[in-house]
Amino acid sequence: MKVKNEKCDRTWKEENKLYLRELQKFFDKVDNIENCELRQSIVSQMLICDNVLTEIAENMFNTFYQKGYKEAKKG
Repeated sequence: MKVKNEKCDRTWKEENKLYLRELQKFFDKVDNIENCELRQSIVSQMLICDNVLTEIAENMFNTFYQKGYKEAKKG
């Protein structure tokens, strides 16, 4: 469970070279879309999906961390 006002360390995502390379490829391809509204809509939707996936991953990290912490305390 995530604690409110807990700052997330997103270096796991922001420093991942494969993720950043694939993100750059996406933006390079989107830049070729001439229709500005369509281009903005596609980028916005991709960023929403990316944020949802990031939240899912962070929740899973936290869940497994809490589980490991509880098991370690048991001995």
